[in-house]
Amino acid sequence: MKTCTICKIPKDEGAFYKRSENNTLRAECKKCQTIRSTKWQNKNPEKVKRQRKDFKEKNPLYARNQFLKWRYGLTLEDKQRLLDMQDGKCAICGSTDPQDYRNAWHVDHDHETDEVRGILCLRCNLAIGYLDDSPERAEILAAYLRGWKCGR
Repeated sequence: MKTCTICKIPKDEGAFYKRSENNTLRAECKKCQTIRSTKWQNKNPEKVKRQRKDFKEKNPLYARNQFLKWRYGLTLEDKQRLLDMQDGKCAICGSTDPQDYRNAWHVDHDHETDEVRGILCLRCNLAIGYLDDSPERAEILAAYLRGWKCGR
C-alpha cells in the first residue's frame, strides 16, 4: 500500500505509475496525475500542440502505429500483412504504387462498422470516399463511363 500525496488515500501499488528512469513508484496516484495533467493541458494548448508535433516528428513510426491502433485496431505489422496478402498491390486497381506523397498505403474500412476491408492506393481510397462507399453510385459511374466511351 502507498498513500497518494495529493488525495491522501492509501492505494495498491498498481494505482501508481512507475518512473521510467529508476522504476520506482510516483508520489501521486494515476487518477490524481491524470487530473493534474488534464488541467495543465487545458491551460497550455499551444505547448501541448507543439509537444505532440515534436514527438510525431521524432517518432514517426511510433506515432503512425498508435494512430493505426486507435483508428483501426491494427499495428503496422498487421497493415503490412494485409498488403502482403494482396501481393503488395492495391485491392481495387492492382497498382504496386501507393500514389501518395508519403509513399503510404491507405487502410480501407467500412464507415458504418469500422471493419477493415483492405489496403488501397490513394486514388482508389479517394474514389471510394467520393462515392460515399456506395456500390450503387460506383455502378452508375461505371455505366456512365462505358456509355461515354461507346459514343452514346
